Amino acid sequence: MEEFDEIEEGDDNEIISDTDGYSDLEIEFFQDVKNVLAMDDDYLKLPSKFDIDEYEIMERFCLSISDEKISDVLLGKIRGSGAFRRFKDTIYRYRIEEDWFRFRDEAYKEIAVSWLESHGFAYTNDINGREKSD
Repeated sequence: MEEFDEIEEGDDNEIISDTDGYSDLEIEFFQDVKNVLAMDDDYLKLPSKFDIDEYEIMERFCLSISDEKISDVLLGKIRGSGAFRRFKDTIYRYRIEEDWFRFRDEAYKEIAVSWLESHGFAYTNDINGREKSD
């Protein structure tokens, strides 16, 4: 097995300097990571969970509900600590969870399309043109 030098592991920046104790698959993975990190300029960083404001998505959903009473209840539930749990409980209580999942998925799609366009990629929604496989 060939010597493997200087791959950072974890947040504490430990260095793996040999292959003892690692399987061939792990060594291959570490080598791939090292290669990707060396070509950092060739890759674009995807948005992380910290770049996506889930609270704002929930708030927009609450405001989109046509039943003013339900909208007001939801808006009240997303204030303060525990907002995400209360929101989830409330959408199930009012049986609007499917509406929420569609709304959230569409918001994620908008974020993805915006990211693609901001990096010069064209977005085409061709899912309907694909054949379904069983």
